Amino acid sequence: MIKDLNGKPLKLKADLGAFKQIQKLTGKNPFTADKGGNIDPDFMSAMLYAFAKRGGSNVTTDYIDGLSMDEITKLQDEMTNLMGESMPEKKGNVKGQS
Repeated sequence: MIKDLNGKPLKLKADLGAFKQIQKLTGKNPFTADKGGNIDPDFMSAMLYAFAKRGGSNVTTDYIDGLSMDEITKLQDEMTNLMGESMPEKKGNVKGQS
């Protein structure tokens, strides 16, 4: 389990506030930034930081940047799941669909 600066489980939340924070930190639109499938280290750091902050975890960018590759991989998997869950077309909740 990955813990935040308070020793509590690090929680991620994907919402519009997180995406706005990512754009503020990177200057890139998070909805178009990885169209080619390549995310640079600055963007990944901003994503992890913003999702953790929105999840209520006590983190800093330095803390996020110091995570091990194993921890980053686990958090990437969690972010992928969160983003997939938030897509209405993935859940069959698109208006007009039966």
